[in-house]
Amino acid sequence: PLIDQAILTPAQLVLTPDVKDAIDEMTAYTTALDYRRALRVVESSLRQDAVTVFDFALLQDMKTNILMEKDETYAALESAKLATLTAINFREEEYYLLPDPILESALHKKMLLSASLRQHALTLATYNELKNRFDIENDEQLSELAATSQTALDSSEPLPLLAKIVEDEWSFDPSRPIFTATNIEGRINKIILRCERRTLELDYEEDVDWTLPASFGECEIVFTGRDNTAFVVYQFSE
Repeated sequence: PLIDQAILTPAQLVLTPDVKDAIDEMTAYTTALDYRRALRVVESSLRQDAVTVFDFALLQDMKTNILMEKDETYAALESAKLATLTAINFREEEYYLLPDPILESALHKKMLLSASLRQHALTLATYNELKNRFDIENDEQLSELAATSQTALDSSEPLPLLAKIVEDEWSFDPSRPIFTATNIEGRINKIILRCERRTLELDYEEDVDWTLPASFGECEIVFTGRDNTAFVVYQFSE
């Protein structure tokens, strides 16, 4: 007989044996404060061992922890974004790749990292994710960070975001239609606009303001260039 997919319970998240071994090895290195080797183990496991979505998300969360210990804030935030990805199951329901006990900590880290880099839209979005799923009403630190981000987004003043290219690119979801990049330490090659109704690739030009047409719909803006290129993105309302 045909199986009614609607009544099936979701498959349990699976941690593969090779990934478990890698995490055990990584834990031994972090205990010894050898973060360089710990990071190497995690990155190798991501390339060679990760099979399930849980493998991927958990290793990214471990990578976030190591990068935070190494004070590599930009790279840590990129890993935190990957650790907290969602997917759509066969019932067309959105679900996180991490189970709740790990997810709450991963979202917490993503919020702290984004706030430290003045990425206010991401900070506020992550706060809302946490608030909708977990009981964080008594967490004053998160509430204060969310209030600061909301104030910045509500202001008519230019909105700065601290940015750094990690593994060839850096991206953000704009909260205002006009943006520019300044204080560049390194090299930016291109800007890619990945929008609902159009994808556009632009050569980077100094001292240029770009405007996102409303007809493009929601967009993600991607900067590509040399690794570790640091810069500041300013967003303007008009």
